[in-house]
Amino acid sequence: MRRILFQWRGLQVYSYPAMLFLGLVFGVIGGTYASALHGQDPSRIFMAELLLLLPALVGARLLFVAAHWKDYRHRPELILSRANGGAHLYGGLIFAFLCSLPLLTVLKICIGAFWDTAAVTILIGMIFTRFGCLLNGCCAGRPSEDFFTLKLTNIKGVTCRRRPTQLLEALLGAALLVTSLWLWNRIPFDGALFLFNIAGYGFGRYWLELTRENSDRIGATRLNQAISIAMVAVSAGAYLYVSVFGLGLAAVHQSNMTHPANSPYLLFAPIAVLAVLALFHSVGCASFVGIDDVSYATGGYPATVIGETNTKPNLPANIVTIAYWRLQEPSSPPTTTAIDSITGAHNGTYKTVTLPPLPDPNLDPDHSPTTAQPALLKFGAAGLLGNPPAAPTTNTSIEVSGGFVEVPSTSAFSIPSFTLEALVDPLWDFTKLGKYYCVMEYTTILANKKLGIAIYAGPENVSHLNTPYRWQVWVSHTSGATSKFEQVMQVTGPARPVPLVEPNKTNYIAVTCDSSTIQLYSTFEGKLSGIDLTQLKKETVQALDEPTAYVQNPGPTEFRIGMGRDSFGPFGTAAPLERYPFNGRIQEAAIYKEVLTWERITSHFAAALKEI
Repeated sequence: MRRILFQWRGLQVYSYPAMLFLGLVFGVIGGTYASALHGQDPSRIFMAELLLLLPALVGARLLFVAAHWKDYRHRPELILSRANGGAHLYGGLIFAFLCSLPLLTVLKICIGAFWDTAAVTILIGMIFTRFGCLLNGCCAGRPSEDFFTLKLTNIKGVTCRRRPTQLLEALLGAALLVTSLWLWNRIPFDGALFLFNIAGYGFGRYWLELTRENSDRIGATRLNQAISIAMVAVSAGAYLYVSVFGLGLAAVHQSNMTHPANSPYLLFAPIAVLAVLALFHSVGCASFVGIDDVSYATGGYPATVIGETNTKPNLPANIVTIAYWRLQEPSSPPTTTAIDSITGAHNGTYKTVTLPPLPDPNLDPDHSPTTAQPALLKFGAAGLLGNPPAAPTTNTSIEVSGGFVEVPSTSAFSIPSFTLEALVDPLWDFTKLGKYYCVMEYTTILANKKLGIAIYAGPENVSHLNTPYRWQVWVSHTSGATSKFEQVMQVTGPARPVPLVEPNKTNYIAVTCDSSTIQLYSTFEGKLSGIDLTQLKKETVQALDEPTAYVQNPGPTEFRIGMGRDSFGPFGTAAPLERYPFNGRIQEAAIYKEVLTWERITSHFAAALKEI
């Protein structure tokens, strides 16, 4: 990704407008050359193409605005904002075609022949522009781990292996251009070449739309796929209609017109194109600021979490964040309340506990400290957000070791599908292996059985405690007629360990869970120049001994951040005991009432660790 192509004496030249400029200049020149072979006056074609550039860009912008009207209606000033991107190719094509009808009539240019030559202009421009998309990060492909992928960056700065959608569309344009040149002297009537290209591009774009990371939709229907089907149908229908009824049309393959190479007006093309693009100097296929990412751009990670809405089609866009604890309360004046930034309905209480010394006959001495540990709860510790946006967004954390947050029992947490998320920085002694550290836990003790879910850091191999620390998910699940609370392991996909816990670095942790599948996402802070999501490993995990259903916590019980619990208290007492305290910094803990998609998880990761 190289959004700024180069800088010269303080002037920043953006990649997308630069490639769009080159594509339009070479496209107009190429179309003008082609017009001479089509028996038309190249000077008139040149003038018509330049005049139609402005309505093409306007139409592309208008279709984008229409597709995102729910956002633009609240901020109409952004519709004409030159610094804000957003354009759809189909909108430019349709609007330019409609505007061409009166213009070509006035200039006495055959409509069919003009659009045959305009097809050459469009294809040349599209090839250049898709490379501009690649550099800009817009129109990015979906993240994928299949063989036909490249390591690419999207417009948010998120790097991972993706479908090379921009390159595939450039190849489609190149294939159509080469085929058009081969068909040039074989077309049966003026306009046939244009119809061929409309159908060919529509067919290719329909399938390429499936490779895109984001697609505009009308309900459950992808907008560009619907337009592609319409384009194929209209062009095929028009071709059959003209072929059957004739209409007296025939292609003209030779001309006595002046060859455009002898025409100095072509030198005017770059100046004219530059003047048009001056009105759209930062245009791109996706918004740079404030439309797809309004909350992210203006409020950073907190706005991303608070504004998370339902991702399921055909359902209202309701907020799905149940609770969000930033854990950024100041050290003065003293406080005991961990504020829930969503509604305040799930405020937690800061607590501390001094862990008792072992030996303890009811606890495995390898799993917990062997000496009494004084509790640590420090407010205002160094923040974990990477390159945080400017105020009012704050960036502090809590540092704990025996300190934790306890959120009162609520039925809102006892749900079958959810996502847990937090930023943490482990600070324990990594040379001392075999311990367990709890990030989050929502469990209850019922008939001496532990039910619920927890995120831990612990030994890589539960049977060999002196193995490196890795992130873990522990859940209650059914096993025959009984239920167990166990660490879950990867059972699908290629064997691949969860990333090691990285000390003294920001670790992004997220767990998604429904009744049958649990996904674990974890990483550490990426490079400041860009987030490399090849470091973000997605693991599908299920029950340790057999794939079984997750048994949700029936409640009532507390939700805890930074502290776990055991089924039995010390020395055989019945009361559950706080155990496995997290040692390090914690920030931005949240729970959502649905399984966030891979795309939403990666956008959270990028928002947390990099300012775009």
